[in-house]
Amino acid sequence: MDDFDARIQLLSVGRALAILRHAESVAADRYRSLCERTDGPTLRTTFQELADLKEGNLQRVEKCLHDRYPGSDFVLTAEERELVTVGTLLPERSGPDALDEAIRILHQSELRTGRFCASLREHTPDPSLKPLFNTMADECADHAGTLAGLLDRARTAVSATADDS
Repeated sequence: MDDFDARIQLLSVGRALAILRHAESVAADRYRSLCERTDGPTLRTTFQELADLKEGNLQRVEKCLHDRYPGSDFVLTAEERELVTVGTLLPERSGPDALDEAIRILHQSELRTGRFCASLREHTPDPSLKPLFNTMADECADHAGTLAGLLDRARTAVSATADDS
């Protein structure tokens, strides 16, 4: 077991769910922000679909928190937030470089959240939550793959443009 998994095992189920709530909320907001700032209809559709999936996950996590810990209000530390997200804000500037940077931030966050969910799936003391953690880990891997594909296409387009000049 590595240090990351050891840290996850020390979390209460409530704290783990609160961290997941943070991850899904931030991801949904970031995808919506990119959707609004992106010119291409294909990218807009991709980011909207990802935002909708994150919003659905957020609702499931919030329901678990409400059902298990009604009235609780977990305040996360910066260290806990960093378990699942990269950075605080997406770049404000526009253009292809800013979009690539935003996609890289989201990609890294999806990888972190996926690893977090996979660790929870393996170590949760509450077996009824394993399906949720499993689904979320798989979705994060899918989202990271989608984002990596977007970055690869962007690099190919830039390379082709450079070759034409």
